Amino acid sequence: IVPPVIGGAAYRMAHALEAALSLQSMLYPFSWTLPFRRSFRTADLVHYHLIHAQWFSLPSLPWLTRTKPSVWTLHDPWALTGRCVHPMSCDGWLSGCGRCPTLSNQIPMRRDRSAHMYRRKSEIYARANFDLIVGSPWMAERVRLSPLLSSKRLHVIPFGVDLNLFRPGARASAKRALGLPEHAVVLAVRATSNAHKGFDRLERALEIISMGRPPGREIALLAFDEKGRLERLRGRFPIVETGLLLERAAYAQALRAADIFVAPSRNESFGMMALEAMACGAACVVTEGTALETTIQAPRAGICVPADEDGQALATAIAGLVADPSARERLGAAGRRIAENEHGMETYLDRILAVYRGKIEERGLERRE
Repeated sequence: IVPPVIGGAAYRMAHALEAALSLQSMLYPFSWTLPFRRSFRTADLVHYHLIHAQWFSLPSLPWLTRTKPSVWTLHDPWALTGRCVHPMSCDGWLSGCGRCPTLSNQIPMRRDRSAHMYRRKSEIYARANFDLIVGSPWMAERVRLSPLLSSKRLHVIPFGVDLNLFRPGARASAKRALGLPEHAVVLAVRATSNAHKGFDRLERALEIISMGRPPGREIALLAFDEKGRLERLRGRFPIVETGLLLERAAYAQALRAADIFVAPSRNESFGMMALEAMACGAACVVTEGTALETTIQAPRAGICVPADEDGQALATAIAGLVADPSARERLGAAGRRIAENEHGMETYLDRILAVYRGKIEERGLERRE
């Protein structure tokens, strides 16, 4: 519909205008072209995901959702706020935003127009017809509290995982393949600059653990996502950095080397990587106050620690599991059972399809009336 050269120029112009005007997902032209695409025209229903990824224009949502039965999966709370992806401790999203304390993080805003964005979202959502899907009780509670979206029909459907791909395997051989010492307890982590993921907490916890112990003893680190973020710990632990593994089979195989998966997130709306680690039989360590607590069903599949910033609680939990192989095995086996019983892909798809059918039938009734 949009030639690449024109599309690139349109994107750059919209992006620059939004930055200058302190707007988010209002001026991008591309979502307005969707009804002219054959895939949209022939669809029975449209399912929206992550529409704040600097492509979609929210003002098009009422038209699009009147044109086709629609559902929208929220992967984070951005839809509930005036500008931020995660509101942290700020409760402005409950009362209209404005006076935003974090204009520079996540999707930056030069001047505070969070109250304007909040009002625009309210107007747009009121004219749009869609059901909402969230993956966790944590997100469901925030939708129910939201003045913007609490009136929309809400479905809580935990995300699914490919249990054939993400499964326990020969952990020792997986360690060998990555160059990790077989005797070590492997901690799998997501190394990222995203402050919400709490990697700095993990660094402090590992520094505490490393004090007074010979380097290379007992613990090895397996870091996914960004390379070069573990330099402060190099020499204290064996470290393998995979970088961002886009090949799912390679990622799953690497994850099988993990004895423990650590997710020290400050904010998390579900915790897909924790679920994948559980499916591979790893015990989990997470922090309180996020959806991870219910994803791992703490204390069934892992330990949930207070969200302290000094890393001490995290260090204590990790060290305890490192010293207790039977606890690791018990928690890892429980995590696999949770994945099998509640997160199989067939179960997930059945639940999603039930929502689709209901929305399509509802639209048919509306038209007959």
